[in-house]
Amino acid sequence: MSSTVPTSRAHATGQDQAPPVWWPLVSTFAELSQELLAEKDERAIYVLMCRRVHAVVPATELCGITMRRRRGRLESVSTSDPLAEQVDELQYTLREGPCMEAALEVDHYLAEDVATDPRWPSWGPRAAELGVRSLVSVQLPSDTLHDRHQPLGALNLYSSRVGAFGPDQLRIAQVFARHAANALAAARERSGLEQAVEARHLVGVAQGVLRQRYDLDLDTAFEVLARFSNERNVKLRDLAAQVVAERGLPDDLDAGTAAAEAADARDDRDRTGRTADGPHVPAQAPTPDPLP
Repeated sequence: MSSTVPTSRAHATGQDQAPPVWWPLVSTFAELSQELLAEKDERAIYVLMCRRVHAVVPATELCGITMRRRRGRLESVSTSDPLAEQVDELQYTLREGPCMEAALEVDHYLAEDVATDPRWPSWGPRAAELGVRSLVSVQLPSDTLHDRHQPLGALNLYSSRVGAFGPDQLRIAQVFARHAANALAAARERSGLEQAVEARHLVGVAQGVLRQRYDLDLDTAFEVLARFSNERNVKLRDLAAQVVAERGLPDDLDAGTAAAEAADARDDRDRTGRTADGPHVPAQAPTPDPLP
């Protein structure tokens, strides 16, 4: 019986073959992903995005990042050049443009010449006068965050040349945006956990302060904090920090009122059948608002 064997070890392992043309891009993305995920702060990630996107989309001359805030407000959080910020801000002013629409609704935009693009009749010609002619704008998706239906914002890449970007550059920009969104989600998750731990600690210390000053058990001390927070529209974490700093409830609530609050809290607890079997802290750690 005979068998066929490779004529050389190099042939068997493929060492005699050149790496595929896409290998440098894959390698670059691996490095970029590590760099992005290594950053702990959102703003540092924004800066890194603007600085490193040119490595995968070389036609990029200007980069801007638009983030969605509450009530549909948009904000430029980082740009590679003042001109990129000017071009983005012009879109917010005119309520028209690719980064606005990508950050809120449309998944992506590719424009070969903004001066003649009919989609932005007001913004396009003015952007061209400033020196921007072609662009790619892609969403920063929020699939990795709690809100899966609203994008985080948009990544905006600009060039002074007509037709600088094509479909391939668009797809690569979308992959880059996905990596960046994952890094932003991880940073927000870390920040949220840190805030939750700090909030729990503050509330626990505030309970101890009220227990000592007003002769309350820990469970009732929490009820007093919660009632005060709700009635005066003060965040529980902020109230707890104030209690710890002032070694008691704010000045407009004296010990007698605190005792009455505590009695009401005890009555509420008794009516609902709750027991004071230990420190009463929120059942679930607070989570950060996904939109600052």
